[in-house]
Amino acid sequence: PDIVIATSPPVFSGLAGWLIARRKGAKYVYDVRDIWPDVAVEMGSFSRGSLYYRIFKAITDRLLRGADLVTTVSPGKVRSLRAKLPSEDRDKVIPAENGLDERFVLPEPDVSVAEKYGLHDHFTCVYIGNIGLAQGLEQMIRLAESADPEKYCFLLFGDGAERAHLERMAADKGLTHVRFGGVIDSRTVYSVLYYASMTYIPLVSANLKDSIPTKTYEALGAGCPILMVAEGDAPALLAETGFGMSLSPSDADRLPEVFREFCDSYPDIIARRENARAAVLQNHSRQRIARDLERRLRSLTGDRQ
Repeated sequence: PDIVIATSPPVFSGLAGWLIARRKGAKYVYDVRDIWPDVAVEMGSFSRGSLYYRIFKAITDRLLRGADLVTTVSPGKVRSLRAKLPSEDRDKVIPAENGLDERFVLPEPDVSVAEKYGLHDHFTCVYIGNIGLAQGLEQMIRLAESADPEKYCFLLFGDGAERAHLERMAADKGLTHVRFGGVIDSRTVYSVLYYASMTYIPLVSANLKDSIPTKTYEALGAGCPILMVAEGDAPALLAETGFGMSLSPSDADRLPEVFREFCDSYPDIIARRENARAAVLQNHSRQRIARDLERRLRSLTGDRQ
């Protein structure tokens, strides 16, 4: 191979890629999805002084120094990784964000999806994704508890460790306007987002400032206004378009209040729909990002085609 690309985490994939590149005399590209062990500390998985931390830090520092090119997915991660390198090596860290796959945007949404899930019957708030501990979706159930069931509907699509718990929670509270739609395919996701009134995108920890959920790009591409609980890069992406509102996870108790503000401002927000869709396709297209990355990879081997 001319180039070996290894994605981390898991950290040992990055280590294996580096060893293969050295053995084969190839260029090594270290692709960082989450910065370990920093993200484990941010999530409270282990402490900064622990043995686990020291082991993972030693490995990832070596991979970072030994890489010919480092790619990562958000502006915050670019800054964090560059800060770990001497000034002369910082330019080798470049952004390669997840972006929006242009194929996700369909020529026409499927109106039968709107009919199936009653997306035209109420002001509908949808969540689409993993239903796990990291999403903090109990807050969405509490939000539904404060909302008028005659006017609002809350739909959760996906599966995960917390789904059964949340279903029991909604049932115990008698929240008939909270429904769970299970796992849906990409085409259905697009149609749900196109016809829904809004989507809810949470990050449970205020420490995850350099994470941008891929569903953010998809919601913008489908023209679905966003209510986001996050800090850092994800709200900054949302602010580019003004196509929604955000609040910090540390202020999650204010979610019902911000939801009411969102609904009051909805005419102004939805008026930005077409501009938001155009902006995400122009500035965050996954296909354009891939073409830029290909040119950079070719330059590593002296191929300027």
